[in-house]
Amino acid sequence: KGIKTAVDNKEFFLVYQPKWNVRDDCLAGFEALLRWNHPQFGLVSPGEFIPIAEKTRSIIPLTLWVLEEVSNQSKLWQKRGFAQPISVNFSARMFELEDLAKQVQFILQKVGLDPCLLEIEITETMILEDVERVTDQLEKIRALGIIISMDDFGTGYSSIGMLDQIPLDTLKLDRLFINDIETTSKRTIVHAIITMANSLNLHVIAEGVEVQEHIDILTELGCYIMQGYFYSKPMRVKEVEAWVQEQRKVSYKSIE
Repeated sequence: KGIKTAVDNKEFFLVYQPKWNVRDDCLAGFEALLRWNHPQFGLVSPGEFIPIAEKTRSIIPLTLWVLEEVSNQSKLWQKRGFAQPISVNFSARMFELEDLAKQVQFILQKVGLDPCLLEIEITETMILEDVERVTDQLEKIRALGIIISMDDFGTGYSSIGMLDQIPLDTLKLDRLFINDIETTSKRTIVHAIITMANSLNLHVIAEGVEVQEHIDILTELGCYIMQGYFYSKPMRVKEVEAWVQEQRKVSYKSIE
């Protein structure tokens, strides 16, 4: 009830964190992240409200709301000249919807958004909970033209043996690998993941990139799309638009 009321009262809002392609030196998309501005408690951490939303199943209408908000925002940015895929995180609960792909398609058609501008992020644990059901649902979603990304890859639950069966476009390297990537062991693991991803025609994104050294090592290992505080914290819409303008000015200067 609290979360539904919060949606109705427009207490939830989205922030967007950019992904950067270092090889082409250009924007590669955004990840949409949900925030709750509670009238009594102020900003409530997703770590607090997401588990409650999961437990009560209110995560389903909440995620559908996020999908529509993101689609509308993406359409608006497309009109303003910077069309970029925006990723939305799905929880395991979403796959309880038998008509999930149809609901996603309905939102895209309602907004008039090209499916290639939407990306769905899932986790390894989610797939392993019910491989057959989730894989079937993902195939239907991906058939619409939507990008599918596996978040937090390599964190404790190995789905490596099933990577060739899961409909995926992208692997997101968890920040645990990036934090101390300068160590030989972490470099070796990351290199192995990138090599494997390349052989399966999967893109690789590194999360939690905070310093230039991370970028240098990742680039050397063959990972070219980065996300993290080095580029930007998650931003409100107006901040995103100002940030994009600033990046354009910088790139124009470098061309000159």
